[in-house]
Parts: sequence; C-alpha cells; structure tokens
Amino acid sequence: MVNYQDFRTIGFSVEKTIQDYGEKYGFKEKSLGFSWMILDTIFHLQEDEIDEALVDTSYLKKRSRDSKDDCGIDALIINEEEKSVKLLNFKYCEEIKNADNHFPSGELTKTLNFLYNLLNRSTETLEINQSLKDKCEEIFSFQDQGVRFKFELYFVRNGFQGFQEAQEKNFRENLKNMGIYDDVAIKLLLVKDIVHEIINDRSEINARVKSISKNFFEKSEGGNRALVFEIYAKDAIRIVSDDEVLRENVGAEVIDIRNAKIDERAFDDNVRIYLRQATSINKEIKNTAIDVDESANFFFYNNGLTITCDSIDYQGQKDVLITLKNIQVVNGGQTIHALKEAWKESENVENISLLCRIYQTNKADLKAKIARFTNSQNPVKSRDIRSLDDIQIKLEKQFEAEGYFYERKKNQYKEKVKDKRLDSEKIGQILYAYLGEPAKAKNKKSLIFGSEYEKIFNDHTDAKDILKKYKLYLLVEKKKLELEKELPFLKYATYYILYCYALLEKQEKNYVDREEEFYQQICERLKTIVEEQNLPLSLLFKGEILKKYLSTFGF
Repeated sequence: MVNYQDFRTIGFSVEKTIQDYGEKYGFKEKSLGFSWMILDTIFHLQEDEIDEALVDTSYLKKRSRDSKDDCGIDALIINEEEKSVKLLNFKYCEEIKNADNHFPSGELTKTLNFLYNLLNRSTETLEINQSLKDKCEEIFSFQDQGVRFKFELYFVRNGFQGFQEAQEKNFRENLKNMGIYDDVAIKLLLVKDIVHEIINDRSEINARVKSISKNFFEKSEGGNRALVFEIYAKDAIRIVSDDEVLRENVGAEVIDIRNAKIDERAFDDNVRIYLRQATSINKEIKNTAIDVDESANFFFYNNGLTITCDSIDYQGQKDVLITLKNIQVVNGGQTIHALKEAWKESENVENISLLCRIYQTNKADLKAKIARFTNSQNPVKSRDIRSLDDIQIKLEKQFEAEGYFYERKKNQYKEKVKDKRLDSEKIGQILYAYLGEPAKAKNKKSLIFGSEYEKIFNDHTDAKDILKKYKLYLLVEKKKLELEKELPFLKYATYYILYCYALLEKQEKNYVDREEEFYQQICERLKTIVEEQNLPLSLLFKGEILKKYLSTFGF
C-alpha cells in the first residue's frame, strides 16, 4: 500500500544527504544520494567507507575513476571481521506514481551472471570496472587465506513492491541450477524497512509471557528488580515478534508464532552479532535445537536470555503470568534467531525451554552495564553500550565547549550542521591509527569499542588534542579528493598517512603549519613502497607490510 508520508520521508533524507555530501563528492543526482543515504543509515558506513564501497558506474564517472560495467552491483562491502560480503543493487523512484510498481526484473538478470562468476572465482572473464575488480581480488585473497565468507545480495528501492512472484521464483531456480543457491542470501529492502531506520523507531515493545511451572525466582534491591525463570523457546520468539497482538497473547497458536517475523527493534541495545554474521556458535545452537536427542538438553547447554525492561508485573506462584513494558533483549539475540531458523526445519523447537533473566530498571546506565557485562564473553562490544561511559559523556561536553557536536551514537545530532558533527567511531579510528594501528583502524573497527577501547579512550583523552588530529584527518581527506586521480593509492591510505604524522611526533618533528609539506613527503614515500610491492592496493593497505617499511622512515 502506497504511503505518501513514508515516500517523502525518504525523499527528504536523500535531499539532506546530497546537501551534506554532494558537493564534496561531485554528485547531485537523487539516485546517488539514495545509494549514499542507504549505506550511511542502514549499513552504518563512515563517509570514506561509502566512497570506497560504491562501484556503481554513474558514481565512478563522477569520481573520475574507471567506469566500465558494474554488472548490476552498485556497492560492495567486504567485512573481514564478520566474514561477510554484501552486494547491493539500488533503484530510486523519483515520483511516487512509480513507487508501487514491482522491482525491475532486469536487475535480477544483471546480477545473476556476476554472482555466478564471483562465487566461482571467474570474474576475469567479465568487463568490469577497476573498483569492482579490486573488490573481487580482495575477496579471493581472503579466501586463499582460509576465510569463508557469507554472501548477501541486497535489492534496495524506495518502492512498496518487491519482485513479481514468478520472477523471483525463476531467479531462485537459476541460483539452484548454477549450484550457488546455498551460498548467498537474497534480501529486499523497501520503503517500510528504510523509513524504520531513518526515524529510528524506538516505540515500546511490550509483551506478556508465562513461566514454566514453579521454576521462578525474584530479587529486589535499590529500586531495581530481577526475575529468573524458565521459558519455552516458542514464547521467547513470540515476545519479540513484530505483531503487537501476538506478543500479548500467551495462548497464541503455534503456527502464528512460527510464521511471525522478528521485530529487530527488540535488539537495539544488544550486541547484534547474529544479524551481521553466521558464526559457529549460531550453527551449534541451531543444530542442537534440530537434533532429536540433543534438543532435550538445550536448557543445559545454552546461556539463555537476558532482557531489560521498564516495568514488570506478575500474578500467581505457578505458571506465573508476567507483563513486561519496553523490553530489550541485551543477551540472547543469537539464540532467538537461531531457534527461529531451526523451527523452519524441525518441530523440536516447540518443546525446548531455556533460562530467562529479566531486569526492571529505568536507569539507562545500569541497562547499558547489564548489556555490557552479560556480553563479556564475546569480543565484540557495542558502540551504543560504550556510549554511556563517563569518558564518552565527558568528551561530548568538552566538544560542546569547542563548538562541536560529539556523536556518542551514530547520527545522534543528525539535525545539526554536518561540519560540526564528530562521529565517535571515526574519532576512534583516527586515534587508533595514531596509536600505531592504521590497518586495524580501517579494517577492524569492532576493536575500537571492544578489546582496545581503554587503550584508545581513557582519562588522558582530551578534546583539544582530538580536534588537532581530526583537522589533520580532514586535510588528508581533502588531499585525497584532489590527488586521487594522480595517486590512486590515496583511496586506501588515509589511516597510514595519519600513522606517518604520528611517527613525526615520535621523532619530535613539529609539523604544525607544515602539514602540507610533510604530506608531500609522506605521499612520495608511500608511492615508492606501492611501486616496489606491486600488490593490489586494497590488499596492500589492509595488511602490516606498509607499517614495516614506514616504521623506519625518517623525514
């Protein structure tokens, strides 16, 4: 059903994106603004990462890069940490009268051939642009090192209809005939999905659930409450469904729960690893749930769920009926999603139970700490969880005094002027590069708010010092736009250049007011190394080879 307000919401976001980035990157087309906005808003890429991810021919022409065929792939995101490759096809509707049409079927045909060649490592037979070719070489290099990627193909459109049923069925049949059906997940993002991310819908998720038998424990202290009880897996799935009525219905039919979609808002405060990668843990959870014998032991194998909420109300002593307001699953997202998938293959899930811990508190910092500490066994820490640290809050106040808006959470100040907004992840990347880890700063961002957090952000972190480094970063990015055609490696070199400035500081070389002079020397040195190594640029700047050569570099 066509929704004019939703359509215009996307339109306004596209216009704001063009206003913020169009002049800098040389585009004013709404179709390119749409692509950029999606990569920013839904896939949470930084500005430089978006520029690198876009392989769309029309965008490459704007950037004066090789603009041969893109084979229907407008953007390609490689995430080494998550072992994922996301391929994206964008289609933008200028007018709402076209938004209720089905997704153009030609896009399926264009992407199918490329997908087959990519998965069979035969892309050299295709006449594709250099940016896309570099991405393919990068994927193959990781595969040679033993990395097994999860491939996801996204079709993204500001429309209300997906593909025609027959066309989608034919596409999936072709994937099967090519032997690649099980190697790639096909995903469709339409108006509803996009608008949800734009407005960051955080309306409350409320639910009712029953404990199993007398397995129930309560603790209250300092105005906070905790319930611990046993819950059926089917109820764990039900209370995070996207059906408000179903969430409240403790006597719901099994088939209704099984067919319901999960409301991902229930995991907004969680370290949502499951949503980004298929780990061995997820597979083990699913396999245990499917196995006839092992499913009986699921309760003993699994850590269960941890949920925070604003209020708890319950009645009874046995099979207790519990009413929950504004729930967030802060630990157990993997479990719920794996159980939902397992249910497609086995009815065992209906009889599985697991442990459930629910904490009632209205204190945001306590909720964040519960999420953080209950996820402590996992090396990935959420930026949102860290956003409530004292250090982050103090930095926000310090930057406010300097006239800047420090975004502890992504797009926290999206209504403010772009040039005055400082993204905490970007700041973390800059600081990490200065600390001697340029490759990790670019390619292993999860470490910034994870195991390396205290190294990067601590009591010595100062807003004035950060601003000095940030302004240097802006200079490096400006030079990249000016000189990339002459020096193609600059597309990948930002954090290594910052690392070189850090080396200058170690050598007690004062580069203040001489930044451009030293920039030229750094580029000359990098150019020499690039020519000597003769490796694909995207691979060279992902590794530690450059660091080895640069660490002995004197100015």
